[in-house]
Amino acid sequence: MSRTTRRIALGAILAVPFAPVPAMAAPNLSKQEREFIALVPWLQSVVPEAEEAAQLKHTLYEAAMEKAGRWRHDETTTEHHARLRRVERAQRENGYNQAWERMTALEEPIGDATRELMGYPMTTPTAIAWKARLAILFDCWHEEALDDMAALVGRARQCA
Repeated sequence: MSRTTRRIALGAILAVPFAPVPAMAAPNLSKQEREFIALVPWLQSVVPEAEEAAQLKHTLYEAAMEKAGRWRHDETTTEHHARLRRVERAQRENGYNQAWERMTALEEPIGDATRELMGYPMTTPTAIAWKARLAILFDCWHEEALDDMAALVGRARQCA
């Protein structure tokens, strides 16, 4: 197989939609990766709503900051405290606190279901893509997702 053919094959493999991989189709996967992939159908049903809630919370946060006035480098302590009070008032008025509570309620079951599995290396594009998507909701998982992505790219480079 030529180098070009291998690259075309790899491109085709990576272009496959990130759908759950049946555990029986990939017997060399770790127990943790099989468990994580088994969660994908459920994640597909709950993550979009959590992402929408996180986006709304962010939008309301930005709106409150804009209304209250942005932080200035030369701000005095008194000005700083006054701005913080304006931010809190703007957040109460625009529904930021309710958006935060809704986002937290949606993210909590996702975190509970995946937390134990996120520290394990994933090898399939499906698992890595979902790990990266969850890292957007849960900042603390960025490094794990990036490590897995780097390992996947390293393996792909060896095959090409």
